[in-house]
Amino acid sequence: MIAIPKSVHEERIRENFDIDGFALSDAQMERIGAMDREKSVILDIPSLDEVYRLHGIRFVQ
Repeated sequence: MIAIPKSVHEERIRENFDIDGFALSDAQMERIGAMDREKSVILDIPSLDEVYRLHGIRFVQ
């Protein structure tokens, strides 16, 4: 998953852009690595044919 930070407050926007303002320890990196389940938890597509099928879906409003 990807976090997309947003804010309408200037101070928070500046904090979001400060990507060098922290460091992760080795223990924290190991914990993050242990979260990997080696498969998608949102959309698990087992075959390339299914990707093509889903890509062709059109929604009409």
